[in-house]
Amino acid sequence: MAAFFLSGSYLAIAFQSWHACAMALDMRPGCERCDKDLPPDQDGALICSFECTFCQECNEATFKGTCPNCGGALFPRPPRTGAALDNFPASTKRIFKPVD
Repeated sequence: MAAFFLSGSYLAIAFQSWHACAMALDMRPGCERCDKDLPPDQDGALICSFECTFCQECNEATFKGTCPNCGGALFPRPPRTGAALDNFPASTKRIFKPVD
């Protein structure tokens, strides 16, 4: 494990550089199963650790808290609002995999 000793303005520059590289969730725009719109600034989306995205209705009816793609747990996706949404816009890429 490397240790870095920074002081004064060097520490501020290092923090700003790290902060600028911070990753954000994709905030995919729709449910992968039914294609229902899932706005990034509202509750109602569930995601797994790979960000597979589903609506609450599909989860309750079919998935029961388990991602059908990877088998991982589904958790509520936090909403993104205000400046966070302005600075880190939601994805426009839809992934739609309807179930027969």
